Amino acid sequence: MTHPGRGLHGQAVEELGGRIIRGDYPPGSVVDPVRFETELGVSKTVVREAMRVLASKGLSPGRPPGSAVSTPSSTTPAS
Repeated sequence: MTHPGRGLHGQAVEELGGRIIRGDYPPGSVVDPVRFETELGVSKTVVREAMRVLASKGLSPGRPPGSAVSTPSSTTPAS
């Protein structure tokens, strides 16, 4: 997850959004933020902000803290 010029939060948005779009997280599946933190080596805050951005783009509905659910694959890609 190295993209020069992008902050950690932007990189996390790109990575998690890409995973949702590719179908790594099928529609309705729960995304475990702790697992994502570990996989990317980023903080809880970075993952939380990334999930907020993805929710605002329609890739993940707003959820209680600590979880996110991917939406149907008919959504537009994160950019």
